[in-house]
Amino acid sequence: MSDVGATRPLLVADGITKQFGGITALDHVDMEVAAGEAVGVVGPNGAGKTTLFNCLFGLEDPDEGTVVFDGKRINRMPVWKRSRLGIGRTFQRMELFEGMTVADHLLVAEQAASGTVRVWRDFVHRGGPTPAELHHVEEVLGLLGLSDLAGRPVDTLDLGHARLVELGRAMMGTPRLLMLDEPSSGLDSDDTARLARILGETRRTTGVAVVLVEHDLALVESTVDRLYVLNFGKVLASGAVDDVLADPEVRRAYLGSTA
Repeated sequence: MSDVGATRPLLVADGITKQFGGITALDHVDMEVAAGEAVGVVGPNGAGKTTLFNCLFGLEDPDEGTVVFDGKRINRMPVWKRSRLGIGRTFQRMELFEGMTVADHLLVAEQAASGTVRVWRDFVHRGGPTPAELHHVEEVLGLLGLSDLAGRPVDTLDLGHARLVELGRAMMGTPRLLMLDEPSSGLDSDDTARLARILGETRRTTGVAVVLVEHDLALVESTVDRLYVLNFGKVLASGAVDDVLADPEVRRAYLGSTA
């Protein structure tokens, strides 16, 4: 008997459609991500990339279509439940907490993902972290190269390190899928190269799958295995990165050239 769980995709989006008023932001978008795979989503501004992310993560409900994670349909499942299933996400606009240290950001995320934060623990003064939680925080800090900054308030960090803190927060709870929304936004070339190296090391170390929405094609090419191109809410092309970027229709829509 074959092991169905070992061969089915980790994430399947089937026919995702979303309208806002009379505007169709997504038009029957199909997408698959295998376990451990890195998939890129690119396209011009307004193509529907972030709307697709929001539908996959639960911030928006698609008007049509289904989202399946690890064989389980997750339509209308709240964000916190999707997180507990193993989906982590970063946002283009960072939402870090001023005055909180790097390590505390990761610790809070670990407790939230694992469900160990409970009000009653605070009442009986047992709200402190467990050794396992602290160990996981140390592991992720080391993987991201943030160990020396663990005690620093996040508002004292440069943008590149702040982006890594947000990535670390998404990694807590040991997700099986990381959804990264424009992680290089605002970064210079050195910080973007460091991000690419860390994403590669994270995948090798943890086996996590990645869905990357990104405008920096150099980061995309160095990070993902396959690529989807959205244009006006539809999938214009999908497949191996080099093949997709060489497609004349993709070059016309996204790169502004057919040369």
